Amino acid sequence: MRLIDADELLKDGFKFRESYRIGATIFVPLREVRRSVEDAPTVNVKSNPIVNVTRRKVGRWIEECYIAFDGEVKAVYRCSRCGEYLHNAKEYNYCPKCGSRMIEIEKS
Repeated sequence: MRLIDADELLKDGFKFRESYRIGATIFVPLREVRRSVEDAPTVNVKSNPIVNVTRRKVGRWIEECYIAFDGEVKAVYRCSRCGEYLHNAKEYNYCPKCGSRMIEIEKS
C-alpha cells in the first residue's frame, strides 16, 4: 500500500492525455484516471512524522435472541465496538453507526 499525497495531486491538477467533451460534460477514460493515480506523488511516512496513518476499526456482530410480541423467536445483532443494534446485520459488512468492519457473527 502507498499513501498518495492528495494535496499535491489537486494542486498540480489531473493531467489527462485524452478526454471527450459532450456539451458541458467532460468524459475521461478509466485508463487515464488509473494512470493519473499511478503517477500521483506519494507521502513518505518515515520522513514526514505529521502523517497520521490509522487502521480501520474491526468488530463483529454479536447475535442476541429475543421473543417478539407474536411469540416468535427473532435474532438481533449488536456491534461489538459501539453497541448499535440491527435486525438485518448480515447484510452489512460495516457497522453503519461507527464504521467498524465486521469480520464475523458471534452467538451469545
